Amino acid sequence: MKAKDFEELNFKIEVTKDDYPELKMEMKKDSIQEDILYFRGQVADDYGIRRIQLVYFESDNNGSQQIYEIGKNRGTFDQFLFTFPGNLPLKGGKNYQFYFEVVDNDAVNNFKSAKSQVYGFKKSTKEEEQQKQLKDQKESLEELEKSLLEQEKQQEELKEISQEQIEKKQRGFNDKKKLEQALKNQQEQEREMRQQMEKMRDNLEKSNPEKDPMKEALKERLQQSEEEIKKNEELLKELQEYQDKLSKEDLKEKIEKAQKNSKQQKRNLKQLLELTKMYYVTQKYEQMIDKLKDIAQQQEDQSKKEGDKNKKSEQDKLNEAYKKWEKELQELEKENNGLKKPMKLDFDPLNSPEIKKEQQESSDDLENSKTQDASKKQKSAADKMKEQAQAMKAQMSSGKSEKLKEDADMLRQILDNLIVFSKEQENVLNGVKNLNRNSPNFGKKLKIQKDLEKAFKHVDDSLFALASRNPEVGIEINREVTDIYYYIDKSLVQLSDFEMNKGQISQQFTLNGANKLANLLSSAMDAMNNAMALPGKGEGEPGEGQSSGFQLPDIIKKQESLMKEGQDGKEGNDGKKPGDGEGKKPGEGKPGESGPPGQGGKDGQEGQSGEGGQSGEGGESGQGGKDGKGSTGESGQGGQGGEGGQGSNGEGSGSDGTSGKDGNDNGSGDSQEKRGYKESEEESGRIYEIYKRQQELRNQLEDMIRQEGLEGIVDDITDKMKAVERKLLDQGFNREVQNQMMEIQHDLLKLKDAELQQGKEDEREGNTNRKDFNNPTNAVLPDASMYFNSKEILNRQVLPLQQQYKQKVKEYFKEDGRL
Repeated sequence: MKAKDFEELNFKIEVTKDDYPELKMEMKKDSIQEDILYFRGQVADDYGIRRIQLVYFESDNNGSQQIYEIGKNRGTFDQFLFTFPGNLPLKGGKNYQFYFEVVDNDAVNNFKSAKSQVYGFKKSTKEEEQQKQLKDQKESLEELEKSLLEQEKQQEELKEISQEQIEKKQRGFNDKKKLEQALKNQQEQEREMRQQMEKMRDNLEKSNPEKDPMKEALKERLQQSEEEIKKNEELLKELQEYQDKLSKEDLKEKIEKAQKNSKQQKRNLKQLLELTKMYYVTQKYEQMIDKLKDIAQQQEDQSKKEGDKNKKSEQDKLNEAYKKWEKELQELEKENNGLKKPMKLDFDPLNSPEIKKEQQESSDDLENSKTQDASKKQKSAADKMKEQAQAMKAQMSSGKSEKLKEDADMLRQILDNLIVFSKEQENVLNGVKNLNRNSPNFGKKLKIQKDLEKAFKHVDDSLFALASRNPEVGIEINREVTDIYYYIDKSLVQLSDFEMNKGQISQQFTLNGANKLANLLSSAMDAMNNAMALPGKGEGEPGEGQSSGFQLPDIIKKQESLMKEGQDGKEGNDGKKPGDGEGKKPGEGKPGESGPPGQGGKDGQEGQSGEGGQSGEGGESGQGGKDGKGSTGESGQGGQGGEGGQGSNGEGSGSDGTSGKDGNDNGSGDSQEKRGYKESEEESGRIYEIYKRQQELRNQLEDMIRQEGLEGIVDDITDKMKAVERKLLDQGFNREVQNQMMEIQHDLLKLKDAELQQGKEDEREGNTNRKDFNNPTNAVLPDASMYFNSKEILNRQVLPLQQQYKQKVKEYFKEDGRL
């Protein structure tokens, strides 16, 4: 059957092939942070995007591919931002390659994908990163120093132009343009300095991941300085735009304010430069210590290699590494000497010549196949390097403590002088209140005010020097100092012009400023005192095998040295005992022949006190007589030590060969064992030197105890040290003192072992938190958006559009330059 009535419909069938997804990438690099790459990616697919991922691998190992997922189910089109390497776990010192990949939803064809070009990247080692950061810091300092010099020129130029125009009755068009250009130049210079300071702050942020009080204080100072510069920029811009609308007085006031701000900035920036240079030297010095430890470890590992594995070529590399390290240390010394007040750091280690000698001998032995000899010298060189690193660390720690104490003392003196200035300023102010322009004492008071300006200059010089080495003396203090100078100058001008009321107001501002400054300095001094009271403050990082800033092994080593020195001195004086020989001077006589032992007899009669003899020479030892009850002999006057009188030893007590020319010896009749040997002047000096060094060691130990809060635990050691000091003065170095020193040495070693054990326990506890976990990282950083001028595509949900409308949307974004 054929239908009579029907309607014709026209159909058009289009077959759309499922193409590969589209991917377009842009890359940008920061001029400062060259080791970070910023990417913007734009993706599209007719049937939807399954996932976007990053594929990265080591350049020399394609099989080590790792995949990081950036996003999935992103609709038919999208864009993404990515910062490489972000938090990806890359190995230092390795070259990497990576590319971006987008995968579509075509399950039938096994999910088609499109890839970007392959990018290259080298991950720096920790040492390379530190070197780069220090280099960037140094360059930033140099640039800021240049900017500061340029700013001084601009300020001088602006001062001359503004002064010239203020003095004119009428300013012409050219005058206004000249001032406008000067203000514009100053504004540009301020902007450039602010950018340099931002760069310095960024470098500081990256320089040391650990919390460093010096770094935090510097960052805060830099940020405050940036804000101050920005305020002055706005003031200069306001002057530039509204100079035509301002009255002459308002223009003068605004320019004076801008110049005062510039002076304050100049002062603050000079201090910041010096502080940052100090921080740079400190950071570099710490890096040199770490580098030396690394070379020492390599040298020790080399010494453990046996046979052919211990190669001369490898030892030669270590020799060169140490020489290069030494050269870098010398360069750093020049940087330190360039500071206004160089820090007390060890730039000339004593062991360096021995280390280089042993390293060279190791190379020579390896060349001659003397492996065992080479290994011993290699191990010795490694040990000396470790000692060297430890000594440098100890020197640095003690230097920080000493510097903190010096700063506190200096600030205390400045505060005292400032209080004197404040009182004198108050006296001048009260004196001027009672005067008028015709008063005969007016000139005298004006001179006193001028002298006070000079006195404050001395206070300021000391304060500036302190602020250049201690960030605690901050920007608020600089602001008050600048204000005091400003109002002193103003009061002198106003009083000279007989503007009495205005001059008194400026003097009052000066007095208020001095009192505010004293209050700020008092707070800074309290902060320093609190810092010194804190355990380990200013001591740097703990040394190996200890928890305190001071090196306990050094105390142990010095205590052992003192004990040996006392023993050596005692043995060297054995020839000075009575009966050893003829001696006109102490110790000069030849050894005498010892007589046969005396026979014990009955108690003799009481001996008479013997008188001093004349120039008797030391004879042979007599035989021991009967025990007498001799009384103390009278002191001989100026004799050369004649034969001993009959004392408690009865008849024939041997002549004393030790007395020599120094007479005045009392002929004591006590037994030789109780009397001991009498020291000469040289011996007394030696004993006193041991006493002083023992006292210093005790003070060092007490400092360490106080810092670590160990009072009560090791008080027994310090008590023993005090007892040794007393006996050294009373008895000299004898067997009892020696035994007590040995006890102290033993107790110190036990304390060291306890600290080592505690250190190991702390390390075991800390290891739990040092494990690396491969957690998913959010490497899509908002900072990347700063490098691309783009609109965000809102594509959070796939819209249920028909195919033709999907196509139209896609074409719209293509026309907009999105894809």
